[in-house]
Amino acid sequence: MSKTVLVVEDEESVRNLTANFLTSLGWSVTTASSGEEAIAILKKKLFKVMLTDLDLGGLKTGFDVLAEAGKRSPQTMSVVISGRVDIFEDDLKLMGASHVLSKPFNADRLKQLLDTV
Repeated sequence: MSKTVLVVEDEESVRNLTANFLTSLGWSVTTASSGEEAIAILKKKLFKVMLTDLDLGGLKTGFDVLAEAGKRSPQTMSVVISGRVDIFEDDLKLMGASHVLSKPFNADRLKQLLDTV
């Protein structure tokens, strides 16, 4: 599997900024603006890394996306990026999150995580 990443974020500016940053690092980026869209993508394609927010503003949350990624592709590094990770960090790790980053996240920290893949 090449350097592929799925970015799941409902805030367009954050999604685009993250996608542009990852592209500049040489990653092939696919984006989703909702949990529903992300789950549909995960059913069709495997990713090396997935970044997801928790609050996605639709019927499916980041928790749902994380569960689907774990079911379909347990080898995918799943990184949760959210403003409320401290409340759920232990649960997120149990659900398959490889790493948890708080918003606003540090781009250098994200790059360090990706360099381990």
